[in-house]
Amino acid sequence: MHYAFSDALWRELGANLFVGDHNGQFGSLGDNDNLYLTLRCAF
Repeated sequence: MHYAFSDALWRELGANLFVGDHNGQFGSLGDNDNLYLTLRCAF
């Protein structure tokens, strides 16, 4: 999710969630899920 307060200030919120068969390509990464928040000011 991305929201721009102005041209110079924005925030972003997201998640990387890996699901699937534990032996598959993405299921084996199930313990590596994460959430992130970014606040950026450009000048």
